[in-house]
Amino acid sequence: MSLDVQRYQQRCYPVLQTTFDTIVTPTNADCCLISSLTTDASQTDIARPDKTGTLDILQPQGGRRVGAWSASMSAAGNGTAGVAPDCKSFLQAGFGKAPTVVAATSVTYALDDLLYYLSIWNFNAPSGAKQFVAFNSLVNKLEFTAGGDVPTITASGESGWVYDSAQAADGTTDPLAKGGLGSFPAEPSTPVSNGTHPPGFKIAAIIDGNSYSNILTLKITVDVARELRKDTNSEFPRTGAAGARKVSLDWEMTDSDDTNLNALHQKVMNRTPINAVFTVGTIAGNRWVHTVNNFIAPKPKYGDAGIRRKMTFSGALAIPSAIGAKDQYTLGLT
Repeated sequence: MSLDVQRYQQRCYPVLQTTFDTIVTPTNADCCLISSLTTDASQTDIARPDKTGTLDILQPQGGRRVGAWSASMSAAGNGTAGVAPDCKSFLQAGFGKAPTVVAATSVTYALDDLLYYLSIWNFNAPSGAKQFVAFNSLVNKLEFTAGGDVPTITASGESGWVYDSAQAADGTTDPLAKGGLGSFPAEPSTPVSNGTHPPGFKIAAIIDGNSYSNILTLKITVDVARELRKDTNSEFPRTGAAGARKVSLDWEMTDSDDTNLNALHQKVMNRTPINAVFTVGTIAGNRWVHTVNNFIAPKPKYGDAGIRRKMTFSGALAIPSAIGAKDQYTLGLT
């Protein structure tokens, strides 16, 4: 009797590749707990345009192949200051740079232009079901949210291909689809996960040098137009390149007669660049410190619901202090 695949019985192992087209097998320490993970392969159909003398069409042939992936998870630190979180591979590939680690103190991610490929393993129970690995994967977008009970991270991008255990058992599978694997490995037997997420509503903010404890929601998006090359004589995408980078900030806060808040409103109206630091969490080893620099806040929208009036700022773009500085956003875990 066959067993259904249970959606909840799923684990993710994102692993940095050292070489394009070469899948890296996961270890127990690569496990990254997720709330959602999709790894999907697709291939276009190329329709033959010739007439057949009937109203019917001819069988199309296969076109270019590509994969897409998306992962969501709670923003869980390692629990020990100075040690990278389980989602470290997603963060490094998203920021484009390895983090700066200060032992027993902090792990800091800053923006850069390096290109990292991931092997994103998608294991499911039962073990006889199809297991997947999205390889040659790029991180095109990172999104951090807070304000609810659980702060979240969502990462997404495209993959060179999504290989699976059924393809591994098929002797006709294209060698490029295998990513250098001779056989499909089993999931690591004793996966390790570390830490937990802080309460998402514990947000301490410093905006334009003044402290605020009335932040209701927060979203920071790092969007980098990375893409794999699809203009070669291959069904499979080839090595990637990075496009323009955009960092955007959205936040909501309660309004008041606070003098500093009124001064902030004036700077917003005058399009004066602002710096801000948002710290989510209070416990060492699990504080997420988002530093967003040199942004011009959009004009706020004033809500008309609930007892307290709210101010919503949407789509503030953070800009480097100088061309090539790449200092518009950093993420520190302390």
